[in-house]
Amino acid sequence: TEYRAGLNQERTSFPAGLINPGEDPKTAALREAREEIGLQYRDAQEIFCISTSEGFTNEATHLMLLTDLQGKTDKNFDPSEFVKTVFFSFEELEEKILSKKITTAPGIIGYQWMKMHPEVLEKL
Repeated sequence: TEYRAGLNQERTSFPAGLINPGEDPKTAALREAREEIGLQYRDAQEIFCISTSEGFTNEATHLMLLTDLQGKTDKNFDPSEFVKTVFFSFEELEEKILSKKITTAPGIIGYQWMKMHPEVLEKL
């Protein structure tokens, strides 16, 4: 859960952040997982690259599947981040999306992808 200035509200979604200079989406996703949820993964693969408003921005969101959990690490938030880390089971995620408590596009698309690929979840 993180405060979002554009909405002046807290929102719940997956860990997210900008890609730093010299990083690719995979490197950035692995770093964001360490920084925001304190988990170290070995690998990440892109599920989707989403563009939301091509009419006025070239911004892209890379949805990544992180695999091969290595263990816990210290969180490291940027000074401007106000993040509260919360973990959900898939069933709890589903309930929060269906009850409109999670409304972010990456959260909903990630949920839909997981729903379509239960065999991947079974391996995690």
